[in-house]
Amino acid sequence: AERVGVEHLDAQLGSLSKEHRLKSAQRLKSGPLKAMVATSSLELGIDIGDIDFYKKSLDILKQDDIQMVIGSKQLSGSEDLRPWNRKIASVVINLLFKIVFGFKGTETHGLKAWKNEDLKPIIEKCITEKDIFVSEMTIRAEQEGIKIKEIPIKIEEKREARVKLIKRVPDVLKNIYKLAKALNR
Repeated sequence: AERVGVEHLDAQLGSLSKEHRLKSAQRLKSGPLKAMVATSSLELGIDIGDIDFYKKSLDILKQDDIQMVIGSKQLSGSEDLRPWNRKIASVVINLLFKIVFGFKGTETHGLKAWKNEDLKPIIEKCITEKDIFVSEMTIRAEQEGIKIKEIPIKIEEKREARVKLIKRVPDVLKNIYKLAKALNR
């Protein structure tokens, strides 16, 4: 906050109100933010903590060639302590993104950090909201040649999700269709 100024910093955490999360996503899209701390609350609505991820990702982003860091639950060295249904959902959604969009990474919706000046033009193109916004950003970033590095993370749900996984499926599928249509897939 001291480096970029508190007015240019925001957070996306599941413990924050829905109104705050939506407002901060809009600020991210419209551009006044220089930095954001984010968990996958944009999609999962739960608190997930891996403080080491943020320290490691900041060190990695200092390298000139890396523009985005993704915390992957699928990489060797990761610890995924979530319930089995969440693990299966992650595998299925990432497989779907590989089939529909040709995604080459292992994760689209986990913890991430990025250089806002590099991702801002991509964020502005994003058309989805809520459940797959950050996944869309990741897919578009990969397709546009953003240099991405995935690192293993430890993931654990601190509390149950507010919305059951099965209730999210229709919106997720609708947004995937919307994105596929926009990307001419």
